[in-house]
Amino acid sequence: MKIIIPLVFAVLLSGCITGSSVKEILYVDSNDIVSIVYTGSFTDGAVFDSGVINVTMGKGQVISGFEKAVLGMALNEEKTVKILSNDAYGSIDSNLIFSMPVDVLTENNIVPETGMMLQLESGAKALIRDVNETDVLLDFNHPLAGQDLVFKLRVVSIKKS
Repeated sequence: MKIIIPLVFAVLLSGCITGSSVKEILYVDSNDIVSIVYTGSFTDGAVFDSGVINVTMGKGQVISGFEKAVLGMALNEEKTVKILSNDAYGSIDSNLIFSMPVDVLTENNIVPETGMMLQLESGAKALIRDVNETDVLLDFNHPLAGQDLVFKLRVVSIKKS
């Protein structure tokens, strides 16, 4: 060890390594505008989304676990992270699941089916969880609520603020 340190200093002083040949490594910080190539999957490996997203860090534009994973990454760095549901879309809120008479839908020419997504005039979206002769069970939770998620991430650009 005693020989290696003086050797490194000798090489630096000899001009073999210059400051101009060392590239600055960029890391993601809060307020940076970052482009990320991602693939989102469930813990069983089934992919639910992929693409490129541009995010201003620290602005709440993505789920908190995604942002925490990207902060501190270097330009062109790749990693895979598991994000627990509480850092993703939260747990399932039973207050957002309720029943309504099936007639409300059929009177509006909607034939409800289990698994169907509805969008109300207010813009709210609901998943039909169950249908019987009299009632429809609607779930207004985010479709990924209650799910642990896995993201493969690669930072492809960083614009410093």
